Amino acid sequence: MHCRFAHPVDVFAQGAWLVLLVLAPWLYGGTRDWSVDCLNAIGALGVSAWVLACGLRRQWPQVPLTLVGLLLGLLAYGWWMALNPVLVYREDYFTFLEVRPRFAWSPGAVDGATACRMMARITVLAGGILLVTHYSASRAFRGRIWRTAALVGASVACLGWLQKVFQHPVLLWAPEEFSWTHFAAYRYHANAGAYLNLVWPLAAGLAVRSFEERREARSRALWVGVSALSFLAIFLNVSKAALVVSAGIAVAMAVWAWRRLERRGVLRGGFH
Repeated sequence: MHCRFAHPVDVFAQGAWLVLLVLAPWLYGGTRDWSVDCLNAIGALGVSAWVLACGLRRQWPQVPLTLVGLLLGLLAYGWWMALNPVLVYREDYFTFLEVRPRFAWSPGAVDGATACRMMARITVLAGGILLVTHYSASRAFRGRIWRTAALVGASVACLGWLQKVFQHPVLLWAPEEFSWTHFAAYRYHANAGAYLNLVWPLAAGLAVRSFEERREARSRALWVGVSALSFLAIFLNVSKAALVVSAGIAVAMAVWAWRRLERRGVLRGGFH
């Protein structure tokens, strides 16, 4: 294979992680076993494609060695514990039974099967951190990550709005499973609040950028609307902690936006 084959593999690897950004909040926030398996499979495909692309180019991944060392240390420790269990959980008896560890002198996981499943997830996430770090050298990829996360967050917020307005699950939940603490695809309101606080600042940043670069009116309207939709959704969620955090972020974002636009002369020149 020649290096020209690496580009489509790069596109696949990047696309896999963009798909994860879309699916993760909609698949019940990755809280169901089947959704975790699905996300793990997509993430593993993306990481494998990234490693293959680096091999085709015959170059090392562009990631900090410190980050690699820390992740390898974490994974080595976790897998050692997972593969050296001292107990096993018996679901039929709802109890833990002692087992003989491979290395009696070393500590081990409480339940080997559960620990192995968790370490599989952590391994994929560690690979994803390295993948995103590598591709983030590209301004275009950073922009795609930024815009995708902001738009998906707005779609989740929109579903939450519909649920609160109509007092109905709308999608995903059966009526008997739905309660006033649910929000969009999230059963636990604090998880929904944490997710919204991750995505609305991204949309707000894109809104500020659209004014800073004096883009056309529809671009500014899009990102102002997306950021407002996601931010106001926090007030419909019942998580008080998320509301407090969002207030702090809003103050920091307002100060940052004012200084940035003032420095670029946008506020003095007005909005056109």
